[in-house]
Formats: sequence, structure tokens, C-alpha cells
Amino acid sequence: MRIVIDIDGTICEERPTFERALARPKRGASKFINHLKNQGHFVILYTARGWAEYEMTRQWLIRNDIPFDVLLMGKPIYDLWIDDRALKFTSWEKIG
Repeated sequence: MRIVIDIDGTICEERPTFERALARPKRGASKFINHLKNQGHFVILYTARGWAEYEMTRQWLIRNDIPFDVLLMGKPIYDLWIDDRALKFTSWEKIG
């Protein structure tokens, strides 16, 4: 299965742009995403962060043991996203 996961507010706490390298991972994120990878899923991380933050974001994910197959930057900024495959994130414990 191909699984797309947002980064800010889902994998890590929300921080202002200039503090994102210091963001803490959400409790359970690494464990759950590692479980997905171990089950053979293809994990795509998708963020509204710009491409200028690609390397910092990639390094943060590695440091925090967050595995991924693809890291996509530049997700549109929106007020409302309507999608037939959406899942509202509240915590990793509730998903798992």
C-alpha cells in the first residue's frame, strides 16, 4: 500500500519556520511509521514546507528514526482540503 503522511502536526510538533529543525517528534510517530515500513508499505512524506527546507527536513527525519521512501515538498497551503481518502490525524495511538 502507498501511504502518504503529512509532517508538521502529524510526525512532528508544529513550529515556526525558523525553528523547524528543533521540532520534537510526536509520540509514537517513529514506532508507527517503522511498523508500516516493516509491513512492506511504501511511505511518502508530504509537506507544505518549501524546497529550500528539503535537506534540513531530510536530516531531521533521519535523526529521529522516521523512515520514508519519498519526501515531497511544496504541498499546497489550504483552508479546506476535500478528499475521498482523508483521515483526520489526532494521535498515532488512535491510528494503531
